[in-house]
Amino acid sequence: MKMLSLISTRNNRRAALALAAVCGAMLQASRAEADLSGVWVVTNYARELKTADGNTPPLLPDAAKLYNQRRAQLAKGDSSFDIVASRCGPPGLPRVMMLPYAFEIVQNPQRLVFLFEWNRMYRRVDIDGPSMNAEDLQLTGRATGRWEGTTLAVTTTDIDDTLLDASGMPHSSDLKITERLHLLDDKTLEDDMRLEDDKSFSAPWNTKVIYRKLPKGYEVKEFVCLDHFKTSPAVVENNYLNYPR
Repeated sequence: MKMLSLISTRNNRRAALALAAVCGAMLQASRAEADLSGVWVVTNYARELKTADGNTPPLLPDAAKLYNQRRAQLAKGDSSFDIVASRCGPPGLPRVMMLPYAFEIVQNPQRLVFLFEWNRMYRRVDIDGPSMNAEDLQLTGRATGRWEGTTLAVTTTDIDDTLLDASGMPHSSDLKITERLHLLDDKTLEDDMRLEDDKSFSAPWNTKVIYRKLPKGYEVKEFVCLDHFKTSPAVVENNYLNYPR
């Protein structure tokens, strides 16, 4: 009986180890199921950020007043309030994800890095927990991601005090953006963004940005804004049309 019991115990252990190995492999496969790597560009650049249904975001009165003031300035040709347009300063989030310039996604199980053509900017998303080093904070915020099947859900906070778009839409330091990045097909990437900011908006709201994948082998070039600033705007709005298909 003791021998049978010992054999049974060994078999149970082997079965448990085998099950653990299978579960581990399944978990790893689910985490890396979507390959977002490659070079991407927006399919349609827009100066003004709109909700997913095409409406103006639900701005609170003070934020709406500031937004209208900035729009009036822009109508007169004054973009001095916008460090991107006036001084080639860095755009924050989500604006950097909407520029009409290519970016490359480099991906591994621990991290995604966005390498932007415009002004050599970068953005980092740490999988399953961000770095908590204070010196590590980027202008694009502190981002952590997690895989939900083939969708990468990314939550970003601590976003620098910048403009949400090129039309002057404001936000506060409380802004939180939750993105759901997923492939619609092997050449199309959708970024479904949810913006929450109790000091700027009366309710959370969503917007969507679509990107197309550039041909294999295309390398992200270097666009240094100040090198072009004397002869062209800081952001050439139809630049996304100049990429190969």
